[in-house]
This record gives sequence, C-alpha cells and structure tokens, in this order.
Amino acid sequence: MDKMRYRALALFVAVGAIASSGVAQQTAFRPSLEKCPAQPAAANIPSLKLLGPLATDKFDLEYATLFSGVMEVKFTPKNGNGTLLFIGVEHVISPNQDLFNYLENSVSSVKPDEIFVEVDDTSYLAKLSSDKTRIIQTRGEPSYMGFIARQANIPVLPLDPQPRNLFENLRKSFSANDIGIAFVLREIELARDRRHLFGEALEREASPALAEQHRISKESGDNFAVVNIFQLTRAVDSRWRGLDWRQVPAEWFNPLLKSDFTDSKFVNTIFTEEMAIRDRHALDLLLAQVILGKRVIALAGRSHAESHLQTLNCSMAGR
Repeated sequence: MDKMRYRALALFVAVGAIASSGVAQQTAFRPSLEKCPAQPAAANIPSLKLLGPLATDKFDLEYATLFSGVMEVKFTPKNGNGTLLFIGVEHVISPNQDLFNYLENSVSSVKPDEIFVEVDDTSYLAKLSSDKTRIIQTRGEPSYMGFIARQANIPVLPLDPQPRNLFENLRKSFSANDIGIAFVLREIELARDRRHLFGEALEREASPALAEQHRISKESGDNFAVVNIFQLTRAVDSRWRGLDWRQVPAEWFNPLLKSDFTDSKFVNTIFTEEMAIRDRHALDLLLAQVILGKRVIALAGRSHAESHLQTLNCSMAGR
C-alpha cells in the first residue's frame, strides 16, 4: 500500500473512531492511570486544591455509558450535600425524543440547584418556544435542557469560558492572526457541512465570523488583522498555497487529531489547546459549586465527559 493510500485509510479510521456521533462513540470509555499527566491536575484546576487530596474514602466517582453513547459521570463528596452529574452526549443533529426524556428524568431525579450547558452565553435560552414538541424537533441538546430547566424554574448557566478569556489563554501560545483564522475557518466548515451552505451563502457567513474575531482580539488589546474576505483569501493562501478557504477539510477542527497528521499546520493544535482550556475552566467551575454544597448538572459533548472523568480518576489516585 503506498503512502497516500495508507494515510487516507488511517485518517478514515481515526476520524471514525473519535467522531462526535456514530457507533464507535458508543464504546464504553474507561479511565486509565496510564493516561495521567505528568503535571498534577490541581496545578491547572484550583478547585481541586480546595478539595484537598482526593481519595475513594472521601468521594464517590461513578460513571456509566447509556443509550446512544450518552455518558454519565457522577462525583459526590461522602460527607456533604454537593453533587455533580456531568452528562456527555452526542450533539443533536436531528430530533431525539429519547434524549429529551432522559434529560427531563435526570433533572427530576437530581433536583439540581443549577444547570450548566456547553455554551458561553445562555441568554438565548430565555427566548425558547413554549412548545415542547417544537423544541424537540428543531433544537439541540442545550435548548432541550434550557426548556426543561425553565419548566422547573432552575437557573441555566454557561459552562464555557467567555470568548475573550479563551482568546487570551490561546494567545500565550499562538498569534492573534492564527487564532482568528482558525476560528473563522471552523465557522465556515460548520456552515458548509452542517447547514449545507455553499457559494455566496457561505461567503456571507465569513463576514460576521471575521468581525467577531476582530472584536474579541480588540477587547484583549490585540489585533486580528484579517478583516474582510479578500484578506482571508490571501491569509489562507499564504499558509496553505492554493487552498480555497471554503474547502478546508473538516478534520482540521478535530482536537483529537494532530496538525502534522492532517497537514493543518497549526489548526488542530489550536483546537486541542482550546478543548483543554475549556475542560479546565468547566471542571474548576463545577467543582467550586460542589464545594459550596450545591447539586449541579452539567451537559456537554461526550468527549468533555470523558476528559473530566479521566482528570478526576487521576486526582483520586494521587496522579
């Protein structure tokens, strides 16, 4: 088998194994001490320091893989009222009555004080339709949870860091232009592959994405210099000669793939670090609520549930 055919086959296998949906994701995830980082997790997650040394005699850590790859991670102090139920799901791209029912039952069972969902702004959830059937048929899992929480009069809060905070953390390792280009290209890919936009419709998506990255960098006292489609075309061509920014491969935005494998130069690397920043922020935020004795549910993609389970497992083992 020649090199190009081997690489194509390897990429197909890798993407299939870690895709956000599909049979491969339904394989039960098991945390492993062999995956523990050299640097203790508490160095990046202050709430772990506040909890003190984690141990099985102080905390219960349970996890299970349910229907359609839904993953539950439950973390509870044995002497305290707080608890965390982290629900990891495959992102909804079509109506899912079973998922809605499961989330509704989870809220009824846990009776959380707060619910966190995988967005950086939850204000739009207050404007959701009051029609349950319409929510299930037309919206995704954050809206499912927003609707359920509103019915139960439970506050819904953002699990993700604010865009400025995320940018400033990424800026420690990457240039403002590379960060901006990577995020704009991801928005283009999502519009193309999920919303099936092409041609002029796709170009119309680029302008607000560019403006948003310019705004975020400016708020941080930085400068994302790519401000229009013509500059985006030149910037992409200067980094990937001859590549049309409308046709950037979807695997470039997979945080579990490496840039030297996908030929993205820096794009996968940025999104690998983005995922790590988001996971550290989320776990720190959620554990702080547990320390305060609150009952909390968090809803995010399955990969985040796996990351949090792995971190907690390593911490409880003193690794």
